[in-house]
Amino acid sequence: MMRGQMKRRLYSPRFSPVPIPHDWLIGDSRDLYREGSGWYVKTFRTDSVPGAKALLDEGGHVLLTFEGIYMDSTVYVNRQKAGECPCGYTTFTLDITPYLTGGDNEILVCARHRAPNSRWYSGAGINRDVWIRFTGRSYIPENGIYVVTKAEGKTAGAAAESPAGVPAGAAAGSPAGNVASGRLHVEAQCVCPDGCTVMAALYDDAERLIAEKEAGREPGGFAEGKDCAAGSGKGAG
Repeated sequence: MMRGQMKRRLYSPRFSPVPIPHDWLIGDSRDLYREGSGWYVKTFRTDSVPGAKALLDEGGHVLLTFEGIYMDSTVYVNRQKAGECPCGYTTFTLDITPYLTGGDNEILVCARHRAPNSRWYSGAGINRDVWIRFTGRSYIPENGIYVVTKAEGKTAGAAAESPAGVPAGAAAGSPAGNVASGRLHVEAQCVCPDGCTVMAALYDDAERLIAEKEAGREPGGFAEGKDCAAGSGKGAG
């Protein structure tokens, strides 16, 4: 991490190791509300990750997810601007595949702090976890699955939403006996340049399949599956 101008200090040896999450602003406790920028650098090789080379050779992707950078951030990969985020509380994902090389790769992050911006001390920097994900040619993007269960029949008024980003294959159900019947609404986005099929399945508490439905998509677009058939009896949702 380092503060300063990118052009002067892009590869400066003055970087020092820091843990992530990290707050660069707290380093000077006498001036916790000043404006400035913190720089973070990380180098890695794709061939050092087990299975990554095979995925990339087949047209796979490398996705970089920041759970939060306070407050305005810009991300560079091998000296090329890969993306930016103007909100310090927002999680964002970048597809950095086009910027990678077969050897050493460098990720450089600028975290700008602008004042005033908060009543209380906010900190500044990469203040949440960072994830790197290797996928195949077709994949479900971040927060690409949306699930809603709705009650039908005599037991009404209950509706539940799952958090964004429910993993593929997750089961959804209601407590036994609460719902006479129900309908599962699923929307799933899938990046599928070769065409793909999205399957939505509903299981009860005993992991028995109640209903399923699939939707296909032609090459080059998104697949979206909706409205899995209603189930009935205990555990249906």
